[in-house]
Amino acid sequence: MFRCSGLAMIVTLLGASAWASPHWNVSLGYLSWQETLTLQSGTAKDFGSSNFSGNNLNLSYEGDFGQSPHGWRVDGGFSAGTATAGGNQALLVYQSSNVPWTGENLSVLYRLQLSPTMTLAAGPLALARQISYPTVTNSTTTATSGASVNFGAQGNLRFNLTPTWNVQFLMGALGSNANTLWDFSIGYLF
Repeated sequence: MFRCSGLAMIVTLLGASAWASPHWNVSLGYLSWQETLTLQSGTAKDFGSSNFSGNNLNLSYEGDFGQSPHGWRVDGGFSAGTATAGGNQALLVYQSSNVPWTGENLSVLYRLQLSPTMTLAAGPLALARQISYPTVTNSTTTATSGASVNFGAQGNLRFNLTPTWNVQFLMGALGSNANTLWDFSIGYLF
């Protein structure tokens, strides 16, 4: 019977035998993005914004296509942080700070080695997050934002400080009632 983990199956399907030097990277970073906040009270509806920020722990597996500077990378990780919701809505009043959220992310990236110390990567991104906005005392106003699963695209620039330590900058665009996602991470290559 053939058994294969999800990551190993992706590696097998993409032709891992052509890759010269696969390796892992673990990174810890700070990320932030904004979502459209929808407020509902009876038939009244209003919109605001919800700003997400937090920390993420990512694990990447990457390799090269033969001896060329081109390669691939698969990223996955977990995130947690707080959101601030509300502000200057026209119709309904809502403000909430330090609302906890958790999330997961997955991306498959095309990677280009620009120099021995600089790598550029780009590809699709999936972000799942869980948040529950508190209700206002003596109010029927409910708050929701974005989508619990969001898809987008990202670009990532990594600078190798040493053969094992690196810093990464990520910018991405999320598709469903969300805004630019950005991330700054410190990573360790092994």
